[in-house]
Amino acid sequence: MISKPGGLTKVLSQMQSQAVQAAKHGAKLQYIQRLKGVCPEGYEMTYMKAGGKVCPVCKKKAKKAQEGTVINDKIQSKRVGGSISEVMN
Repeated sequence: MISKPGGLTKVLSQMQSQAVQAAKHGAKLQYIQRLKGVCPEGYEMTYMKAGGKVCPVCKKKAKKAQEGTVINDKIQSKRVGGSISEVMN
């Protein structure tokens, strides 16, 4: 236990400085991994052309359809035309 009244503020300030240091190291690690071509979890590597050069880019992965989901590629459109009375009703 901390018996001094100022001791608690010291402990809190040390914890905050440690959290800041951990965040800095985490950001550096992510930057280095991105340079190596490794994307974070939930992202995938895609390549695009920018200025005549092929550049790798990390983009979020698309969500997969659940089992049993039916994908319908046909466009269902309403009937176009007809009389005005049909359209108004």
